[in-house]
Amino acid sequence: MIDFRYHVVSIVAVFIALAVGIVLGAGPLKEDIGSTLTAQVTQLRADKSALRDQLKESQDGVSSRDTYAGLVAPAVIAGQLPDREVALVVLPDADAGLVKRTTHSLSEAGAKVVGTISVSDKWTDPDEATARTQAVTPLAQLVGVEPSVTSAGELPSLVLSRAIFGAPEGAKGGSVGRDTSNGRSRVLQGLDKAGLISLQPGTGEAATSVVVVAGPLAEDETLRNTEAESYLKLLATFGGGDRPALLVSGHEPGQSVAVASPLVTTVRADPKLTSVVSTVDDGNLSMGQGTLVLALHGEYDDANGHYGLAGDASAVAPEIPANQ
Repeated sequence: MIDFRYHVVSIVAVFIALAVGIVLGAGPLKEDIGSTLTAQVTQLRADKSALRDQLKESQDGVSSRDTYAGLVAPAVIAGQLPDREVALVVLPDADAGLVKRTTHSLSEAGAKVVGTISVSDKWTDPDEATARTQAVTPLAQLVGVEPSVTSAGELPSLVLSRAIFGAPEGAKGGSVGRDTSNGRSRVLQGLDKAGLISLQPGTGEAATSVVVVAGPLAEDETLRNTEAESYLKLLATFGGGDRPALLVSGHEPGQSVAVASPLVTTVRADPKLTSVVSTVDDGNLSMGQGTLVLALHGEYDDANGHYGLAGDASAVAPEIPANQ
């Protein structure tokens, strides 16, 4: 059994060690410890100053890059899309500034934006599945879609695509891309009335290509997967055959430019879609707007690609056509 003397000896030993530490710290080791700490603090201050200078230099470089891109982009994109009829499809919660800049860039390139169609949350809401089918089914045959041979999940996407581009040659809706019949207009109005889309005034003329402006996906994993699946079907119907289709997104404030938006990342991971839909992940930047126009130009020449600053992009931008 531990006796009282053991406790006394232990306590005395602790105080002796403490006293020795104080004596050494205040005496022979004082100068060495103080000098070491002072040197470390001085070095940390120098490192912090150097990092601050490097950050400012990097920020100045990015600002200069953006300024240069903003000055050069108009000359690069001018005349790249002469008289091309482009429909703009805006997904839920897409950045309004990106939509505005994209519309302006397409116009500057000589394209005619024949309509802006905003997709609503009802397009992907699982609780609206039955209502979607009921709304779309009577509209389908107006644009040459046979509901009985089209799955309910793909029917809305195919109907909207036909309403934008026109029905295939020989179908009830008319010819591809040039259908001016009443069918497409009735379908767009019907989808609008059902709350699945909303139309900007003036939307109506058939398009020969489509630019989709991506928005964020839901944070909930189940809903996010449902949304992504629905949008992939929509993009697949847009990009099928010889119809140019492009998906553009930007970066949220504070988001790393090395990571594309979730929908762009999902498309780039889908081997079927990568060959029929081009993507641009930096559309919020001037350089990204120039890339968007050049990428759509490439789509008209059957050359698609995936561009931007994210790690899964195939290149920063397409090559400028030789005539430029």
